[in-house]
Amino acid sequence: VHQAAAKAVFAHYMVGTVRQEHAQKDIDDAKALGFDGFALNIGDATQDFVSSTLSYMFPYAESVGFKLYVSMDVLLTTNGSGMGYKASSAYYQVEGKTLISTFSSGGFHDTNWTKWKTGLADDMFFMPDFDETDGYYKAADAWWDYWRDIFDGIFSWETDWPARKGYGGLTAGDVCVDVLPMKGAHNRSKPYMMARTGLKSILTQVKYGTNVYRQGDLNLVKRMQIILQMDPQPDYVQFITWNDGPKSHYIGNLWVEQNNDTQPWFYANQEFWPHKAWQPLVASFIDAYKNGKKPTEMAPQSGQVVGAMWCKTILVDSVDCGYESAVQFDEKPDGLDNGADDVWWSIILSPDAGTGWKYLVSGEEDHENALSPGFNWGSSAGKVAGAQRLQVLNPSGDVVMSATGGLYVDTGCPNLIYNSNYQVIGL
Repeated sequence: VHQAAAKAVFAHYMVGTVRQEHAQKDIDDAKALGFDGFALNIGDATQDFVSSTLSYMFPYAESVGFKLYVSMDVLLTTNGSGMGYKASSAYYQVEGKTLISTFSSGGFHDTNWTKWKTGLADDMFFMPDFDETDGYYKAADAWWDYWRDIFDGIFSWETDWPARKGYGGLTAGDVCVDVLPMKGAHNRSKPYMMARTGLKSILTQVKYGTNVYRQGDLNLVKRMQIILQMDPQPDYVQFITWNDGPKSHYIGNLWVEQNNDTQPWFYANQEFWPHKAWQPLVASFIDAYKNGKKPTEMAPQSGQVVGAMWCKTILVDSVDCGYESAVQFDEKPDGLDNGADDVWWSIILSPDAGTGWKYLVSGEEDHENALSPGFNWGSSAGKVAGAQRLQVLNPSGDVVMSATGGLYVDTGCPNLIYNSNYQVIGL
């Protein structure tokens, strides 16, 4: 019988060129939201910035009580970089062992991974994501027999987005594909880590050699709600990501020194495309998840109401950038036509706020409805060009909070590319 681990929530963190004060600011911001730590995405560990950034982060994390662990990009390295800090009080441990993760098998076989673990004296708690391997999603006995005791737990990555090329959920927010892998892990007394994100929009060949849009829409809030309703729940949750600008799925800071390549900066930067307005929603979820609360019991960290709205600045049904060329960056992303012309929103109303609260969201027709205690979310009845708006009305009918501003929705191609990143505007 699986014994549930102490619930912990992490944010995936891209290790890159970052100034010391910025790395420390990231830790402070994440800790204030309730995160337990960062999963440190380490690619090419021979780069000087890797050792420099780790030397900033571990001592500071020790001083403030924040945790870190290594998540290897096995397409670039399997050398266990960062293990020099395994004795640090900031290195996250499970059952007294240092946690290491990945988000791919890298195409390696069981013998390769056994040899790798032996080379590190098997001194770790290994919780990887091998969801691209045959049998993973079915939790097949043959799959578990093949990998034997290589795993101490498992982590799912692709389940966090709608399906593409056979990987992912059926729709935005779907968790059905998590159920069998989690059950397979729990049946073998191993923990399961579940991923959470807003969207995935990759428009640059410079960073990743691809041009893809995978729906976010209500993915973030749907998966937060369903996780709180699951029985059993995942043992760990990982938000993807804190700072991956080129892939557009970030909730934290995008520092200029790390996110300054021309193409990704065009559609993901802190000045025009911040996502920090999602953070109050994330903080409320973390509190609810750790304390066994239901969605109706979610509450803001402070005050009576928090919330945000988000949308793309293009209209999928009409956008035609007309600048397509042999350069992949300019092409229409694979999956763009699956997008919707809506404004998505979420509001958390304190259960102690009383009744009579309402929201008003703009669209082809303004839509007004009652707010329920706790977690509320939805979409507009169609997005129109121009400014978007979300308002909260108190029981007296007064507008007490508004989300508006940001870049306008345009009928054309305002960024000269098929930019599917979100404007995220807080109340």
